[in-house]
Amino acid sequence: MNDAPDTFAAVPVSRQRSACADGALAASQRPTLSGRQRPERIPLSLGEQRLWLINRFDPYSPVHNVPISVELVGDVDGASLTAAVRDLIERHEVLRTIFPASADGPYQTIVPSSEITVDMTPVDLDFGDAEDPAGAILKFARQGFDLTNEVAFRTRLFRMAEGEYILTLVVHHIAADRASLRHLLRDLFQAYEARCEGTAPDWSALPLQYADYALWQRELLGEETDPDSVIAREIEFWRAELEGSPEVLRLPLDRPRPAFQSLCGKSVDFYLGPQVHASLQQIAASQAVPMFTVLQSAFAVLLSKLCATDDIIIGTPVDKRADDSLDPIVGMFGNTLALRSRVIESERFCDLLSRSQQRNLEAFSHAETPFERLVEVLGIPRSPSHHPVFQVMLSLHDEEQQMTSIAGLDVAIGGLEAKAADCDLELVLTETLGHNGEASGITASMVYAVELFDESTIVGIVQRFQRLLTGIATHPDLPVSDIDVLTDRERGLLLPHRKTSSLERVMSFAGHGSAIAPPQDNKYSEIVGRAGQLASRATGSTLGAGSDLALALLTYAAGKMDVTSAQRLAETVLPTLSRSKNRPPHNTRELSA
Repeated sequence: MNDAPDTFAAVPVSRQRSACADGALAASQRPTLSGRQRPERIPLSLGEQRLWLINRFDPYSPVHNVPISVELVGDVDGASLTAAVRDLIERHEVLRTIFPASADGPYQTIVPSSEITVDMTPVDLDFGDAEDPAGAILKFARQGFDLTNEVAFRTRLFRMAEGEYILTLVVHHIAADRASLRHLLRDLFQAYEARCEGTAPDWSALPLQYADYALWQRELLGEETDPDSVIAREIEFWRAELEGSPEVLRLPLDRPRPAFQSLCGKSVDFYLGPQVHASLQQIAASQAVPMFTVLQSAFAVLLSKLCATDDIIIGTPVDKRADDSLDPIVGMFGNTLALRSRVIESERFCDLLSRSQQRNLEAFSHAETPFERLVEVLGIPRSPSHHPVFQVMLSLHDEEQQMTSIAGLDVAIGGLEAKAADCDLELVLTETLGHNGEASGITASMVYAVELFDESTIVGIVQRFQRLLTGIATHPDLPVSDIDVLTDRERGLLLPHRKTSSLERVMSFAGHGSAIAPPQDNKYSEIVGRAGQLASRATGSTLGAGSDLALALLTYAAGKMDVTSAQRLAETVLPTLSRSKNRPPHNTRELSA
Protein backbone atom coordinates (compact mmCIF):
# COMPACT_ATOMS: atom_id res chain seq x y z
CA MET A 1 0.00 0.00 0.00
CA ASN A 2 1.30 3.47 -0.87
CA ASP A 3 2.40 5.73 1.96
CA ALA A 4 0.79 9.15 2.00
CA PRO A 5 3.12 12.14 1.97
CA ASP A 6 3.95 13.37 5.44
CA THR A 7 3.99 17.07 4.61
CA PHE A 8 0.31 17.86 4.88
CA ALA A 9 0.83 19.98 7.97
CA ALA A 10 0.63 22.85 5.50
CA VAL A 11 -3.13 22.48 5.75
CA PRO A 12 -4.28 24.42 8.83
CA VAL A 13 -5.79 22.17 11.48
CA SER A 14 -7.57 23.51 14.50
CA ARG A 15 -5.68 23.29 17.79
CA GLN A 16 -8.70 23.64 20.05
CA ARG A 17 -9.44 19.95 20.20
CA SER A 18 -6.06 19.05 21.64
CA ALA A 19 -6.28 22.01 23.99
CA CYS A 20 -9.14 20.69 26.04
CA ALA A 21 -10.96 17.61 27.14
CA ASP A 22 -12.68 15.22 24.80
CA GLY A 23 -16.42 14.60 24.75
CA ALA A 24 -18.78 14.23 27.66
CA LEU A 25 -18.99 10.46 27.35
CA ALA A 26 -16.15 8.02 27.77
CA ALA A 27 -15.66 5.69 24.83
CA SER A 28 -17.02 2.76 26.84
CA GLN A 29 -20.32 4.60 27.33
CA ARG A 30 -20.86 5.40 23.67
CA PRO A 31 -22.79 3.25 21.22
CA THR A 32 -20.52 1.32 18.85
CA LEU A 33 -19.50 3.38 15.86
CA SER A 34 -19.63 1.28 12.72
CA GLY A 35 -21.49 0.98 9.43
CA ARG A 36 -25.23 1.32 9.93
CA GLN A 37 -28.31 -0.12 8.30
CA ARG A 38 -29.42 2.90 6.33
CA PRO A 39 -33.05 4.02 6.08
CA GLU A 40 -34.55 4.98 2.75
CA ARG A 41 -33.97 8.62 3.60
CA ILE A 42 -30.78 9.22 5.55
CA PRO A 43 -31.12 12.11 8.00
CA LEU A 44 -28.51 14.83 8.22
CA SER A 45 -26.15 15.06 11.14
CA LEU A 46 -27.05 17.91 13.46
CA GLY A 47 -24.08 19.91 12.20
CA GLU A 48 -25.13 19.35 8.59
CA GLN A 49 -28.68 20.34 9.47
CA ARG A 50 -27.47 23.68 10.89
CA LEU A 51 -25.49 24.49 7.75
CA TRP A 52 -28.31 23.31 5.49
CA LEU A 53 -30.72 25.74 7.16
CA ILE A 54 -28.26 28.61 6.78
CA ASN A 55 -27.77 27.68 3.13
CA ARG A 56 -31.51 27.88 2.51
CA PHE A 57 -31.53 31.58 3.42
CA ASP A 58 -28.85 32.36 0.82
CA PRO A 59 -27.77 29.38 -1.30
CA TYR A 60 -25.15 31.35 -3.17
CA SER A 61 -23.35 32.96 -0.25
CA PRO A 62 -19.66 31.93 -0.01
CA VAL A 63 -19.56 32.36 3.76
CA HIS A 64 -19.27 28.61 4.36
CA ASN A 65 -17.05 27.78 1.39
CA VAL A 66 -13.75 26.15 2.34
CA PRO A 67 -11.35 26.83 -0.56
CA ILE A 68 -7.79 25.60 -0.87
CA SER A 69 -5.24 26.15 -3.60
CA VAL A 70 -2.42 23.83 -4.66
CA GLU A 71 0.41 25.20 -6.77
CA LEU A 72 1.72 22.60 -9.22
CA VAL A 73 5.01 23.15 -11.01
CA GLY A 74 5.87 20.69 -13.78
CA ASP A 75 4.04 18.71 -16.42
CA VAL A 76 0.56 17.87 -15.17
CA ASP A 77 -0.90 14.64 -16.49
CA GLY A 78 -4.47 15.80 -17.13
CA ALA A 79 -5.93 12.32 -17.60
CA SER A 80 -4.34 11.05 -14.39
CA LEU A 81 -5.55 14.10 -12.47
CA THR A 82 -9.09 13.64 -13.76
CA ALA A 83 -9.01 9.97 -12.76
CA ALA A 84 -7.64 10.89 -9.32
CA VAL A 85 -10.47 13.35 -8.68
CA ARG A 86 -12.94 10.64 -9.66
CA ASP A 87 -11.20 8.25 -7.26
CA LEU A 88 -11.54 10.86 -4.53
CA ILE A 89 -15.28 11.38 -4.90
CA GLU A 90 -15.81 7.64 -5.17
CA ARG A 91 -13.93 7.08 -1.89
CA HIS A 92 -15.74 9.79 0.11
CA GLU A 93 -19.52 9.65 -0.29
CA VAL A 94 -20.04 13.06 1.28
CA LEU A 95 -18.32 14.72 -1.70
CA ARG A 96 -21.08 13.41 -3.98
CA THR A 97 -24.07 13.97 -1.69
CA ILE A 98 -26.94 16.38 -2.21
CA PHE A 99 -29.41 17.41 0.49
CA PRO A 100 -32.96 17.71 -0.89
CA ALA A 101 -35.82 19.19 1.12
CA SER A 102 -39.00 17.32 1.98
CA ALA A 103 -42.07 17.77 4.15
CA ASP A 104 -40.27 15.76 6.84
CA GLY A 105 -37.10 17.81 6.61
CA PRO A 106 -33.86 17.53 4.61
CA TYR A 107 -32.24 14.21 3.87
CA GLN A 108 -29.09 12.88 2.20
CA THR A 109 -29.01 11.50 -1.32
CA ILE A 110 -25.71 9.95 -2.36
CA VAL A 111 -25.13 10.38 -6.09
CA PRO A 112 -23.27 7.63 -7.99
CA SER A 113 -19.78 8.83 -8.88
CA SER A 114 -20.46 8.01 -12.55
CA GLU A 115 -23.04 10.82 -12.60
CA ILE A 116 -20.57 13.48 -11.39
CA THR A 117 -18.92 15.55 -14.11
CA VAL A 118 -15.18 15.99 -13.64
CA ASP A 119 -13.37 18.27 -16.09
CA MET A 120 -9.74 19.05 -15.30
CA THR A 121 -8.97 20.76 -18.61
CA PRO A 122 -6.71 23.70 -17.69
CA VAL A 123 -8.24 27.18 -17.74
CA ASP A 124 -5.62 29.64 -18.99
CA LEU A 125 -5.15 32.84 -17.00
CA ASP A 126 -4.54 35.82 -19.27
CA PHE A 127 -1.95 38.04 -17.59
CA GLY A 128 -2.33 40.54 -20.41
CA ASP A 129 -5.93 41.17 -19.43
CA ALA A 130 -6.64 44.37 -17.49
CA GLU A 131 -8.45 42.30 -14.87
CA ASP A 132 -6.30 40.65 -12.22
CA PRO A 133 -5.84 37.01 -13.27
CA ALA A 134 -6.10 35.94 -9.65
CA GLY A 135 -9.62 37.31 -9.73
CA ALA A 136 -10.73 34.32 -11.83
CA ILE A 137 -9.51 31.96 -9.09
CA LEU A 138 -11.19 33.97 -6.35
CA LYS A 139 -14.42 34.16 -8.34
CA PHE A 140 -14.42 30.37 -8.62
CA ALA A 141 -13.72 30.05 -4.88
CA ARG A 142 -16.59 32.40 -4.01
CA GLN A 143 -19.31 30.66 -5.99
CA GLY A 144 -21.91 29.35 -3.59
CA PHE A 145 -23.61 25.95 -3.54
CA ASP A 146 -27.31 25.20 -3.74
CA LEU A 147 -27.11 22.13 -1.54
CA THR A 148 -30.56 20.87 -2.48
CA ASN A 149 -29.53 19.99 -6.03
CA GLU A 150 -25.73 20.13 -6.38
CA VAL A 151 -22.90 18.35 -4.64
CA ALA A 152 -20.81 20.36 -2.18
CA PHE A 153 -17.46 19.88 -3.94
CA ARG A 154 -15.89 21.31 -7.08
CA THR A 155 -12.41 21.54 -8.58
CA ARG A 156 -10.74 23.48 -11.37
CA LEU A 157 -7.22 23.56 -12.79
CA PHE A 158 -5.87 27.01 -13.74
CA ARG A 159 -2.78 27.37 -15.93
CA MET A 160 -0.64 30.42 -15.13
CA ALA A 161 2.13 29.62 -17.61
CA GLU A 162 3.68 26.61 -19.25
CA GLY A 163 4.43 24.15 -16.45
CA GLU A 164 2.80 26.35 -13.75
CA TYR A 165 -0.68 25.51 -12.49
CA ILE A 166 -3.06 26.31 -9.64
CA LEU A 167 -5.36 23.46 -8.65
CA THR A 168 -8.29 24.95 -6.75
CA LEU A 169 -10.62 22.84 -4.67
CA VAL A 170 -13.73 24.28 -3.05
CA VAL A 171 -15.84 22.29 -0.63
CA HIS A 172 -18.85 23.55 1.29
CA HIS A 173 -18.46 23.31 5.05
CA ILE A 174 -21.40 20.88 5.16
CA ALA A 175 -19.12 18.28 3.55
CA ALA A 176 -15.79 18.97 5.25
CA ASP A 177 -14.22 20.62 8.25
CA ARG A 178 -10.67 21.94 8.34
CA ALA A 179 -9.22 18.66 9.56
CA SER A 180 -10.81 16.90 6.59
CA LEU A 181 -8.68 18.89 4.17
CA ARG A 182 -5.59 16.90 5.13
CA HIS A 183 -7.31 13.64 4.30
CA LEU A 184 -8.79 15.04 1.11
CA LEU A 185 -5.43 16.22 -0.24
CA ARG A 186 -3.58 13.14 0.95
CA ASP A 187 -6.01 10.86 -0.84
CA LEU A 188 -6.02 13.03 -3.98
CA PHE A 189 -2.23 13.04 -4.31
CA GLN A 190 -1.98 9.35 -3.53
CA ALA A 191 -4.52 8.62 -6.26
CA TYR A 192 -2.67 10.89 -8.72
CA GLU A 193 0.62 9.07 -8.12
CA ALA A 194 -1.06 5.72 -8.68
CA ARG A 195 -2.86 6.88 -11.84
CA CYS A 196 0.40 8.26 -13.27
CA GLU A 197 1.80 4.73 -12.83
CA GLY A 198 -1.23 3.25 -14.61
CA THR A 199 -2.83 1.67 -11.52
CA ALA A 200 -5.72 2.38 -9.19
CA PRO A 201 -4.86 3.76 -5.74
CA ASP A 202 -4.07 1.02 -3.22
CA TRP A 203 -6.12 2.43 -0.37
CA SER A 204 -7.18 0.77 2.83
CA ALA A 205 -10.96 0.53 2.88
CA LEU A 206 -12.66 3.17 4.99
CA PRO A 207 -14.30 1.71 8.12
CA LEU A 208 -17.47 3.76 7.52
CA GLN A 209 -18.83 6.81 5.69
CA TYR A 210 -20.10 10.14 6.98
CA ALA A 211 -23.72 9.03 6.54
CA ASP A 212 -23.05 6.26 9.07
CA TYR A 213 -21.71 8.85 11.49
CA ALA A 214 -24.87 10.96 11.07
CA LEU A 215 -27.01 8.00 12.14
CA TRP A 216 -24.64 7.18 15.02
CA GLN A 217 -24.62 10.77 16.28
CA ARG A 218 -28.37 10.82 16.69
CA GLU A 219 -28.18 7.55 18.61
CA LEU A 220 -25.41 8.98 20.80
CA LEU A 221 -27.14 12.25 21.67
CA GLY A 222 -30.52 10.76 22.39
CA GLU A 223 -33.75 12.69 22.83
CA GLU A 224 -33.98 16.14 24.33
CA THR A 225 -37.00 15.03 26.34
CA ASP A 226 -34.91 12.39 28.15
CA PRO A 227 -33.18 14.17 31.07
CA ASP A 228 -30.46 11.52 31.16
CA SER A 229 -29.53 11.88 27.49
CA VAL A 230 -26.30 13.51 26.37
CA ILE A 231 -28.10 16.29 24.53
CA ALA A 232 -30.38 17.10 27.49
CA ARG A 233 -27.40 17.33 29.88
CA GLU A 234 -25.47 19.53 27.46
CA ILE A 235 -28.45 21.84 27.00
CA GLU A 236 -28.64 22.34 30.77
CA PHE A 237 -24.91 23.01 30.98
CA TRP A 238 -25.08 25.71 28.31
CA ARG A 239 -28.22 27.19 29.83
CA ALA A 240 -26.28 27.82 33.04
CA GLU A 241 -23.07 28.85 31.24
CA LEU A 242 -24.76 31.51 29.10
CA GLU A 243 -27.22 32.78 31.70
CA GLY A 244 -27.14 36.56 31.93
CA SER A 245 -24.72 36.97 29.04
CA PRO A 246 -24.90 40.21 27.04
CA GLU A 247 -26.73 40.00 23.73
CA VAL A 248 -24.20 42.15 21.88
CA LEU A 249 -20.56 42.98 22.59
CA ARG A 250 -20.25 46.75 22.17
CA LEU A 251 -17.22 46.95 19.92
CA PRO A 252 -15.83 50.32 18.77
CA LEU A 253 -17.76 50.41 15.49
CA ASP A 254 -17.19 53.09 12.88
CA ARG A 255 -20.79 52.92 11.63
CA PRO A 256 -24.18 51.95 13.09
CA ARG A 257 -25.02 48.30 12.79
CA PRO A 258 -27.28 47.75 9.73
CA ALA A 259 -30.56 45.90 9.99
CA PHE A 260 -29.13 42.97 8.01
CA GLN A 261 -25.59 41.59 7.91
CA SER A 262 -24.09 41.62 4.42
CA LEU A 263 -21.39 39.08 5.48
CA CYS A 264 -18.93 41.00 3.31
CA GLY A 265 -15.50 40.98 4.89
CA LYS A 266 -11.89 42.02 4.49
CA SER A 267 -8.83 41.19 6.53
CA VAL A 268 -5.73 42.79 8.02
CA ASP A 269 -2.78 40.42 8.18
CA PHE A 270 0.00 40.66 10.76
CA TYR A 271 2.78 38.62 12.30
CA LEU A 272 4.11 37.75 15.76
CA GLY A 273 7.80 36.96 15.67
CA PRO A 274 9.60 33.92 17.09
CA GLN A 275 10.73 35.78 20.23
CA VAL A 276 7.22 36.73 21.35
CA HIS A 277 5.97 33.30 20.24
CA ALA A 278 8.62 31.55 22.34
CA SER A 279 7.78 33.67 25.39
CA LEU A 280 4.09 32.81 25.04
CA GLN A 281 5.06 29.14 24.76
CA GLN A 282 6.97 29.44 28.03
CA ILE A 283 4.00 31.05 29.75
CA ALA A 284 1.75 28.23 28.51
CA ALA A 285 4.19 25.60 29.80
CA SER A 286 4.70 27.28 33.17
CA GLN A 287 0.94 27.59 33.74
CA ALA A 288 0.17 24.10 32.35
CA VAL A 289 -2.27 25.47 29.78
CA PRO A 290 -2.27 25.14 25.97
CA MET A 291 -1.25 27.95 23.66
CA PHE A 292 -4.88 28.37 22.65
CA THR A 293 -5.81 29.41 26.20
CA VAL A 294 -2.98 31.96 26.33
CA LEU A 295 -4.08 33.60 23.09
CA GLN A 296 -7.78 33.39 23.94
CA SER A 297 -7.20 35.03 27.34
CA ALA A 298 -5.07 37.76 25.77
CA PHE A 299 -7.78 38.44 23.20
CA ALA A 300 -10.39 38.57 25.98
CA VAL A 301 -8.30 41.16 27.84
CA LEU A 302 -8.06 43.29 24.69
CA LEU A 303 -11.81 43.08 24.08
CA SER A 304 -12.50 43.91 27.72
CA LYS A 305 -10.45 47.10 27.41
CA LEU A 306 -11.91 48.04 24.02
CA CYS A 307 -15.52 47.40 25.03
CA ALA A 308 -15.37 48.47 28.70
CA THR A 309 -16.86 45.23 30.00
CA ASP A 310 -15.60 42.32 32.05
CA ASP A 311 -17.98 39.80 30.43
CA ILE A 312 -16.45 38.53 27.18
CA ILE A 313 -17.74 35.70 24.97
CA ILE A 314 -15.56 34.50 22.11
CA GLY A 315 -16.75 31.91 19.62
CA THR A 316 -14.34 29.23 18.44
CA PRO A 317 -14.67 26.43 15.88
CA VAL A 318 -14.00 22.89 17.06
CA ASP A 319 -12.89 20.04 14.79
CA LYS A 320 -14.02 17.26 17.06
CA ARG A 321 -13.77 13.58 16.11
CA ALA A 322 -15.57 11.43 18.64
CA ASP A 323 -13.76 8.21 17.73
CA ASP A 324 -10.45 7.14 16.17
CA SER A 325 -12.31 5.36 13.39
CA LEU A 326 -13.44 8.78 12.13
CA ASP A 327 -9.91 10.10 11.60
CA PRO A 328 -9.64 9.22 7.87
CA ILE A 329 -13.22 10.30 7.10
CA VAL A 330 -13.97 13.50 5.22
CA GLY A 331 -16.99 15.28 6.65
CA MET A 332 -18.33 18.05 8.88
CA PHE A 333 -17.47 16.92 12.39
CA GLY A 334 -16.91 20.43 13.68
CA ASN A 335 -19.00 22.58 15.95
CA THR A 336 -18.84 26.09 17.34
CA LEU A 337 -18.44 26.81 21.04
CA ALA A 338 -19.05 30.01 22.99
CA LEU A 339 -16.17 30.49 25.46
CA ARG A 340 -17.07 32.92 28.22
CA SER A 341 -14.45 34.79 30.22
CA ARG A 342 -14.76 37.07 33.21
CA VAL A 343 -11.89 39.56 33.03
CA ILE A 344 -11.00 40.91 36.47
CA GLU A 345 -8.73 43.93 36.17
CA SER A 346 -7.09 43.51 39.58
CA GLU A 347 -6.19 39.89 38.76
CA ARG A 348 -2.85 38.80 37.34
CA PHE A 349 -2.89 37.55 33.78
CA CYS A 350 -1.56 34.18 34.97
CA ASP A 351 -4.58 33.83 37.27
CA LEU A 352 -6.89 34.62 34.36
CA LEU A 353 -5.21 31.79 32.43
CA SER A 354 -6.03 29.26 35.15
CA ARG A 355 -9.67 30.30 35.33
CA SER A 356 -10.03 30.37 31.56
CA GLN A 357 -8.57 26.90 31.19
CA GLN A 358 -10.94 25.42 33.76
CA ARG A 359 -13.92 27.03 32.06
CA ASN A 360 -12.68 25.87 28.65
CA LEU A 361 -12.38 22.29 29.85
CA GLU A 362 -16.00 22.37 30.91
CA ALA A 363 -17.11 23.88 27.62
CA PHE A 364 -15.14 21.46 25.45
CA SER A 365 -16.51 18.50 27.38
CA HIS A 366 -20.02 19.62 26.37
CA ALA A 367 -19.34 20.06 22.67
CA GLU A 368 -21.57 17.45 21.01
CA THR A 369 -24.73 19.53 20.63
CA PRO A 370 -24.58 21.86 17.60
CA PHE A 371 -24.42 25.54 18.43
CA GLU A 372 -27.45 26.45 16.32
CA ARG A 373 -29.58 23.91 18.19
CA LEU A 374 -28.51 25.43 21.51
CA VAL A 375 -29.47 28.90 20.30
CA GLU A 376 -32.89 27.61 19.33
CA VAL A 377 -33.68 25.53 22.41
CA LEU A 378 -32.32 28.10 24.89
CA GLY A 379 -34.46 30.83 23.35
CA ILE A 380 -31.49 33.10 22.72
CA PRO A 381 -32.63 36.24 20.85
CA ARG A 382 -31.78 36.28 17.17
CA SER A 383 -31.26 39.30 15.00
CA PRO A 384 -30.38 39.53 11.30
CA SER A 385 -27.99 42.35 12.23
CA HIS A 386 -25.54 40.31 14.28
CA HIS A 387 -24.39 36.80 15.20
CA PRO A 388 -26.19 35.29 18.21
CA VAL A 389 -24.35 34.89 21.56
CA PHE A 390 -21.00 36.22 20.30
CA GLN A 391 -19.85 38.66 17.65
CA VAL A 392 -16.13 37.84 17.84
CA MET A 393 -14.41 34.56 16.93
CA LEU A 394 -10.95 33.11 17.46
CA SER A 395 -9.32 30.10 15.85
CA LEU A 396 -5.82 28.69 16.21
CA HIS A 397 -4.20 26.37 13.68
CA ASP A 398 -0.75 24.96 13.26
CA GLU A 399 1.06 24.95 9.98
CA GLU A 400 4.44 24.01 8.65
CA GLN A 401 5.25 25.70 5.38
CA GLN A 402 6.71 22.88 3.32
CA MET A 403 6.85 21.80 -0.26
CA THR A 404 6.68 18.26 -1.49
CA SER A 405 7.16 16.49 -4.79
CA ILE A 406 4.55 14.13 -6.19
CA ALA A 407 4.83 12.24 -9.47
CA GLY A 408 7.36 14.72 -10.83
CA LEU A 409 5.43 17.81 -9.69
CA ASP A 410 6.59 20.34 -7.13
CA VAL A 411 3.62 21.02 -4.88
CA ALA A 412 2.94 23.98 -2.57
CA ILE A 413 -0.27 24.04 -0.58
CA GLY A 414 -1.97 27.27 0.41
CA GLY A 415 -5.33 28.69 1.26
CA LEU A 416 -7.77 31.04 -0.41
CA GLU A 417 -9.85 33.54 1.49
CA ALA A 418 -13.45 33.92 0.39
CA LYS A 419 -13.56 37.22 2.34
CA ALA A 420 -16.81 36.52 4.15
CA ALA A 421 -17.43 37.83 7.67
CA ASP A 422 -19.85 35.68 9.65
CA CYS A 423 -19.06 37.76 12.76
CA ASP A 424 -18.03 41.35 13.39
CA LEU A 425 -14.43 40.26 14.01
CA GLU A 426 -12.62 36.95 13.55
CA LEU A 427 -9.03 36.48 14.66
CA VAL A 428 -7.37 33.62 12.76
CA LEU A 429 -3.98 32.57 14.14
CA THR A 430 -1.62 30.05 12.55
CA GLU A 431 1.22 28.78 14.69
CA THR A 432 4.38 27.76 12.87
CA LEU A 433 6.59 25.25 14.68
CA GLY A 434 10.05 24.00 13.81
CA HIS A 435 11.00 20.34 13.45
CA ASN A 436 11.50 20.04 17.23
CA GLY A 437 8.40 22.00 18.16
CA GLU A 438 10.27 25.26 18.67
CA ALA A 439 8.46 28.55 18.18
CA SER A 440 8.89 29.94 14.68
CA GLY A 441 6.29 32.71 14.74
CA ILE A 442 2.55 33.17 14.46
CA THR A 443 0.90 34.48 11.31
CA ALA A 444 -2.44 36.13 11.93
CA SER A 445 -5.37 37.67 10.16
CA MET A 446 -8.10 39.88 11.59
CA VAL A 447 -11.19 39.41 9.42
CA TYR A 448 -13.76 42.18 9.85
CA ALA A 449 -17.19 43.20 8.59
CA VAL A 450 -16.66 46.08 6.18
CA GLU A 451 -20.11 47.48 6.91
CA LEU A 452 -19.07 48.11 10.53
CA PHE A 453 -15.37 49.00 10.50
CA ASP A 454 -12.87 51.10 8.60
CA GLU A 455 -9.57 49.42 7.85
CA SER A 456 -7.75 52.00 9.96
CA THR A 457 -9.77 50.97 13.01
CA ILE A 458 -8.83 47.32 12.52
CA VAL A 459 -5.18 48.25 12.07
CA GLY A 460 -5.40 50.02 15.43
CA ILE A 461 -6.98 46.98 17.08
CA VAL A 462 -4.26 44.76 15.63
CA GLN A 463 -1.55 47.11 16.92
CA ARG A 464 -3.09 47.02 20.38
CA PHE A 465 -3.19 43.22 20.31
CA GLN A 466 0.46 43.06 19.29
CA ARG A 467 1.43 45.45 22.08
CA LEU A 468 -0.66 43.51 24.58
CA LEU A 469 0.97 40.19 23.65
CA THR A 470 4.42 41.75 23.84
CA GLY A 471 3.60 43.07 27.31
CA ILE A 472 2.28 39.71 28.46
CA ALA A 473 5.31 37.92 27.07
CA THR A 474 7.58 40.26 29.04
CA HIS A 475 5.59 40.51 32.29
CA PRO A 476 3.03 37.68 32.62
CA ASP A 477 2.48 38.49 36.31
CA LEU A 478 1.17 41.99 35.65
CA PRO A 479 -2.36 42.79 36.79
CA VAL A 480 -4.74 42.96 33.86
CA SER A 481 -5.33 46.66 34.54
CA ASP A 482 -1.63 47.38 33.97
CA ILE A 483 -1.32 45.61 30.62
CA ASP A 484 -0.67 48.31 28.05
CA VAL A 485 -2.76 48.51 24.85
CA LEU A 486 -2.04 52.10 23.85
CA THR A 487 -0.31 52.75 20.55
CA ASP A 488 2.85 54.87 20.52
CA ARG A 489 0.93 57.79 19.01
CA GLU A 490 -1.74 57.65 21.71
CA ARG A 491 0.85 57.46 24.44
CA GLY A 492 2.60 60.51 23.04
CA LEU A 493 -0.66 62.45 22.99
CA LEU A 494 -1.71 61.43 26.48
CA LEU A 495 1.60 61.92 28.24
CA PRO A 496 3.32 65.03 26.87
CA HIS A 497 4.31 66.56 30.22
CA ARG A 498 2.89 64.42 32.97
CA LYS A 499 3.14 65.87 36.47
CA THR A 500 0.09 64.93 38.47
CA SER A 501 -2.91 62.94 37.23
CA SER A 502 -6.40 64.38 37.17
CA LEU A 503 -7.57 61.86 39.74
CA GLU A 504 -4.72 62.79 42.04
CA ARG A 505 -5.59 66.49 41.67
CA VAL A 506 -9.27 65.98 42.46
CA MET A 507 -8.52 63.83 45.49
CA SER A 508 -5.88 66.29 46.68
CA PHE A 509 -8.19 69.25 46.14
CA ALA A 510 -10.93 67.49 48.10
CA GLY A 511 -8.81 67.43 51.21
CA HIS A 512 -6.49 64.48 51.53
CA GLY A 513 -5.28 62.27 48.73
CA SER A 514 -5.42 59.29 51.07
CA ALA A 515 -8.98 59.95 52.21
CA ILE A 516 -10.12 56.92 50.29
CA ALA A 517 -8.01 53.86 49.65
CA PRO A 518 -8.98 50.61 47.93
CA PRO A 519 -10.77 48.41 50.47
CA GLN A 520 -9.12 45.74 52.51
CA ASP A 521 -11.20 45.13 55.60
CA ASN A 522 -13.43 48.19 55.07
CA LYS A 523 -17.15 47.62 54.89
CA TYR A 524 -18.87 48.68 51.71
CA SER A 525 -21.21 51.06 53.56
CA GLU A 526 -18.23 52.85 55.11
CA ILE A 527 -16.63 53.27 51.69
CA VAL A 528 -19.89 54.70 50.33
CA GLY A 529 -20.03 57.27 53.09
CA ARG A 530 -16.40 58.29 52.73
CA ALA A 531 -16.70 58.61 48.94
CA GLY A 532 -19.77 60.82 49.28
CA GLN A 533 -18.09 63.01 51.90
CA LEU A 534 -15.00 63.44 49.75
CA ALA A 535 -17.07 64.34 46.68
CA SER A 536 -19.11 66.83 48.68
CA ARG A 537 -15.94 68.54 49.96
CA ALA A 538 -14.70 68.80 46.39
CA THR A 539 -17.85 70.44 45.00
CA GLY A 540 -19.75 71.88 47.93
CA SER A 541 -22.77 69.85 46.79
CA THR A 542 -24.07 66.30 46.82
CA LEU A 543 -25.54 66.71 43.32
CA GLY A 544 -24.20 67.24 39.81
CA ALA A 545 -20.46 67.01 39.63
CA GLY A 546 -20.32 65.84 43.22
CA SER A 547 -22.43 62.75 42.53
CA ASP A 548 -20.42 61.95 39.40
CA LEU A 549 -17.21 62.29 41.35
CA ALA A 550 -18.59 60.17 44.16
CA LEU A 551 -19.29 57.44 41.64
CA ALA A 552 -15.77 57.69 40.23
CA LEU A 553 -14.14 57.60 43.65
CA LEU A 554 -16.47 54.92 44.97
CA THR A 555 -15.84 52.49 42.10
CA TYR A 556 -12.10 53.11 42.38
CA ALA A 557 -12.09 52.63 46.15
CA ALA A 558 -14.24 49.50 45.96
CA GLY A 559 -11.75 47.91 43.58
CA LYS A 560 -14.24 47.89 40.72
CA MET A 561 -12.25 50.29 38.55
CA ASP A 562 -8.59 50.57 37.73
CA VAL A 563 -6.78 53.83 38.38
CA THR A 564 -6.75 54.86 34.71
CA SER A 565 -10.52 54.52 34.30
CA ALA A 566 -11.23 56.25 37.62
CA GLN A 567 -8.92 59.08 36.67
CA ARG A 568 -10.72 59.54 33.37
CA LEU A 569 -14.05 59.81 35.20
CA ALA A 570 -12.48 62.36 37.52
CA GLU A 571 -11.25 64.28 34.46
CA THR A 572 -14.82 64.66 33.21
CA VAL A 573 -15.91 66.52 36.37
CA LEU A 574 -12.91 68.86 36.57
CA PRO A 575 -14.37 71.46 34.16
CA THR A 576 -17.45 71.62 36.41
CA LEU A 577 -15.30 71.92 39.50
CA SER A 578 -13.37 74.78 37.88
CA ARG A 579 -16.62 76.75 37.62
CA SER A 580 -17.59 76.08 41.24
CA LYS A 581 -16.74 78.29 44.23
CA ASN A 582 -14.04 75.77 45.16
CA ARG A 583 -11.86 76.18 42.09
CA PRO A 584 -9.11 73.65 41.61
CA PRO A 585 -5.98 74.59 39.70
CA HIS A 586 -6.88 75.87 36.20
CA ASN A 587 -4.64 73.70 34.02
CA THR A 588 -6.32 70.30 34.31
CA ARG A 589 -6.51 68.86 30.77
CA GLU A 590 -4.02 66.03 31.29
CA LEU A 591 -4.63 62.31 31.25
CA SER A 592 -2.47 59.45 32.41
CA ALA A 593 -2.52 56.02 30.86
